[in-house]
Amino acid sequence: MARKKVEPDLAFIERMDEITKEAGGQSALSRLSGIPQSTLAAYLKGGEPTRPQLIALAKAVNRTVAWLLTGENHVRKNTDDDTNSLGPSNVSLGPPILSRVPIISWVQAGDWAEVIDPFLPGLAEEWIYTTATKHPNAFALVVHGDSMEPEFVEGDIITIDPEKEAINGNYVIASNGEDEATFKQLVFDGSSVFLKPLNPRYPIKDMTGIEFRIIGVVVAKEKRY
Repeated sequence: MARKKVEPDLAFIERMDEITKEAGGQSALSRLSGIPQSTLAAYLKGGEPTRPQLIALAKAVNRTVAWLLTGENHVRKNTDDDTNSLGPSNVSLGPPILSRVPIISWVQAGDWAEVIDPFLPGLAEEWIYTTATKHPNAFALVVHGDSMEPEFVEGDIITIDPEKEAINGNYVIASNGEDEATFKQLVFDGSSVFLKPLNPRYPIKDMTGIEFRIIGVVVAKEKRY
């Protein structure tokens, strides 16, 4: 006897399409939810997520599991009540998403002090979500080179708060107004100021008496594989 073909849930596919676009694409939703991009792509073709995956998706986009399944009860409460209909779970829900931050170029970062309004969506090819800062002009950069190893390696994404006060030992994005922005550790030693790479193969820059500006302080790091 032939097995009856199961038709895809078109309403669920529409909701998946909605949250995928809201997150900034499948790659961004994958990072937020921890679900492989290939699995998310399968959902858009009628695949069915498991219970932990539903919970992870709901948390990632600040929706309820009920909304993902039925389209009802859109807003997620600060409890785990929306998972009760699926039975107990050992999945731990993370903190809420607070800010959407653009990944910009190092050249753009050098001029960041000139930015007044929040970054416009069309000016960045990629965005990340972070709970590390609420500042509307926060931005992110992709680490280049090995000067900040071993703490930061090439490809890491760092989030920068442009108004956080820079203190001794902070990792900062700085500029002298002539070159593109640079990523170093800020070090005060008495009346002297230094920009220090973490990799000892690179020289420490003595900035004492030299005009430069702190564009922002690094508040988070995201590692990609």
